[in-house]
Amino acid sequence: MKTPYRLGSFAVALILSLPVKAAGISDAATDIAGFFQKNPGKTLAVLPFKHSEVRQTKKVTPANGDTQSLAEKEAGAVQDRFIEQLVASGVVTVIERDRIEQVLREHQIDQSGATEKGRIGKLLQADFLLTGSILAKKNNKLEIALRLIDVTTAKIAATARADVSRSDIGSTLTATHRSGNYLGEPLVQIAILIDTSSSMDGLIDQARTQLWKIVNTLAGSNREGKKPRIEVALYEYGNSNLSAEQHYVRQVLPFTSSLDKVSEKLFELKTNGGEEYCGAVIARALKELAWKKYDDVYRVIFIAGNEPFTQGPVDFRPVIADARAQGIFVNTIFCGNRQEGIATQWMAGAQLAQGDFHVINQDRMVQVMATPYDDEIQRLGAEYNSTVIPMGYQGKQEEERMKDQDQKVAASAPASGASVERAAAKATEQYSDNNQWDLTTIFTKKKSVAKVKRAELPAELRDKSEKELEAIALEKTTKRKKIQARIDELRRKRDEYISRESAKTARKDNLGGAMEASVRTQGKKSGLAF
Repeated sequence: MKTPYRLGSFAVALILSLPVKAAGISDAATDIAGFFQKNPGKTLAVLPFKHSEVRQTKKVTPANGDTQSLAEKEAGAVQDRFIEQLVASGVVTVIERDRIEQVLREHQIDQSGATEKGRIGKLLQADFLLTGSILAKKNNKLEIALRLIDVTTAKIAATARADVSRSDIGSTLTATHRSGNYLGEPLVQIAILIDTSSSMDGLIDQARTQLWKIVNTLAGSNREGKKPRIEVALYEYGNSNLSAEQHYVRQVLPFTSSLDKVSEKLFELKTNGGEEYCGAVIARALKELAWKKYDDVYRVIFIAGNEPFTQGPVDFRPVIADARAQGIFVNTIFCGNRQEGIATQWMAGAQLAQGDFHVINQDRMVQVMATPYDDEIQRLGAEYNSTVIPMGYQGKQEEERMKDQDQKVAASAPASGASVERAAAKATEQYSDNNQWDLTTIFTKKKSVAKVKRAELPAELRDKSEKELEAIALEKTTKRKKIQARIDELRRKRDEYISRESAKTARKDNLGGAMEASVRTQGKKSGLAF
């Protein structure tokens, strides 16, 4: 009889040994990783774990609309803990959960039976599948049974069992489903970390044109009927013109609600050689930015590049652990071949942060189908500018920036639909309501101009009476609302047209498509409805 393989203070029995005292999750993961050390170069898909209490426990419906049962949350937490350990081992490629869920959903697969499991493996191009079942026992214990299935033969390659206390996974549940610390208003904080080395001109072009697509996606969300405020920060890294002492990292913009300013800075970015240090730029973003540390704020980092995620003096693993501890998603976007992105640890970086791993072709020109509504949307976007009443030096700067970005976005990539998306963004609260330099916006919010400083008004309005000023502001406000209502109507028709006509040919292997996919799934976890 063979002696069971044993690690730490627990033991795990694999298929070649008799079961003995069960191990903890980390020890079980170490043993499964040991199997892949002997069988290197394999790809693993971890299927959703099943819990014996799913049908017995009631659903929980908090403010964010999450209707998972407590047992389903617990099963997900156990699975996440196990995946973390496998990814950290670095000996097996673990397919990201979102991709697995997408395949199960699209092909309506329920995981039952060997035939269906084989089908899942082929669709995912996985070498092995890992399944898990969780049985609730007395004294607040959980028994976890794991099976590793060879996709090619449909045979069980290894098994493992673990008995753990619910308290052992409590920290995972707490980190994922915190409660009691709320900002009370919808807020989205996005940090975009862009590689500006010499090969990334296409990536920057996509960022310039796809910014407005992301804004409009978020503008279409709400929490309990209230639209979220959006703050965007921007970093560049990997550029030889940057300081070597600062690891070739530069903060371009801290968090700002001025979306035109973000657009302006994207157009100013230039590429040049360099060393791309992912760990260093993420660490800087975590340290320097004014993250709002509330449970109902969607906080997210998007990092895009094409060199190994491991480059540089800052190890990405503790940095990612810090991000996760703060509740900040980190999504990685690799510019190149998927297998190369996996091999160079971009997938591992995303998985350790409970984020998404994406692969894009940064050099492919993003093209969007033209629609019958585009011209009028763009015309109305330009007409929106006539409703602005700039105040003071800042107001004049912002007005000029708005018009300048209209021109630059329109000229940058006509086929991308960016100018239409930008014009559509002017219909959103996120664009028009987050400034204090426009008299029209101020009047819309306060219904008064009583506290406006005369010296900050345009010269032609300084001698107007309060009543005359309010009449002018009301006229501009009324005009703006009509423009925005019409843009919103046309935008919905445009979206329906594109969805209907190009659903089969639409590509998502670009920066905007990758970011939109993550924003939609992760935003829901912060209570946003799309």
